[in-house]
Amino acid sequence: MKAIVHVGMHKTGTSSIQDSFAAVPPEGFSYFKARGNNLNQWSRVMFEEPETLMQLPWYSQASDAERQAFRKARAEESDREFDRVAAAGVPVIFSAERFGYMSEPSVARFRGWLAERFEEVEIHAYVRDPLGFVRSSIQQRIKTGAKDLSVTPDLPHYQSRFAKFEDAFGADHVQYRIFRRGDLKDGNVVADFADWLGTGYPVEAILTSNESVSVEALACMIAMTCHLPDDIAASVTPVERIRTFALLTEFGSGTFAFSEAAATKIVASIKADCDWMDARLGTPLDRTARQSGDVTIDRLEDLAELAPDYADGLRAHIAAALVPDAPRSMQDLLPALSFVRYAP
Repeated sequence: MKAIVHVGMHKTGTSSIQDSFAAVPPEGFSYFKARGNNLNQWSRVMFEEPETLMQLPWYSQASDAERQAFRKARAEESDREFDRVAAAGVPVIFSAERFGYMSEPSVARFRGWLAERFEEVEIHAYVRDPLGFVRSSIQQRIKTGAKDLSVTPDLPHYQSRFAKFEDAFGADHVQYRIFRRGDLKDGNVVADFADWLGTGYPVEAILTSNESVSVEALACMIAMTCHLPDDIAASVTPVERIRTFALLTEFGSGTFAFSEAAATKIVASIKADCDWMDARLGTPLDRTARQSGDVTIDRLEDLAELAPDYADGLRAHIAAALVPDAPRSMQDLLPALSFVRYAP
């Protein structure tokens, strides 16, 4: 039996792949689920060092006995889930972004677990261009409320992300594909991944999750996070923030790109890493700084300064999305969005 390990890379449609395949596996495949479609927590609990788990508040605050019981229960659940997917006798898909952040010893333990259950393992990974990755990582930080407006909060780290899988499973068992929406089958990563596996996927079963948001929405999110006075910030609950972001996914249509100066600095800082990835792809990754129609920035403060321009449109968008019988927490969103008037 074969295992397909999808090492998700940020903003390459990983959540959509996971949610779609968990609900309807591609024809001829099973999908491994462990307390959710995303195996991030599963990989941590099962294979990573105890000190890594101690970084999680709920785990570090538990007693030794509770931690042991927790890990034992997760291992037993994993065995039951394996029995379920193995019953079909078809290749099994595993997917997590966390796989790429695992240490070499953790990957070795993962390999051992797989080797006990599968005769063959293939690693599949979509690879995003460096500037696209940095833009997406910045966007994710804004969505989760980070106040650090550094233009490079995270870098792709291709070699440290993928080389350990080549070492553990053999380079000939690791496959890469460039993530470029215009080149995806039917313009959709779920359909493309199924095609990569050599099978089809029903259009009606494709689910979309954790999609990108527009530059207009990002500007307002920065204003919400960084320029909201304390008295108003105290009234915006985490649930309201999450729901605001959910409503913002359909607000605006613009994108942002780095200026030539900012892009050149980013690419130069990771040239060796990009060259390593180019060699495996057999073609150079795109290093293009600008795309037609983008808002060009040198720093994220440039986006925050745009927030007042989008405020009226944002309020109208939220107002239209709220129905009369919406929960009170949703109705409270609209006045909470007055934060944008405080953007500099």
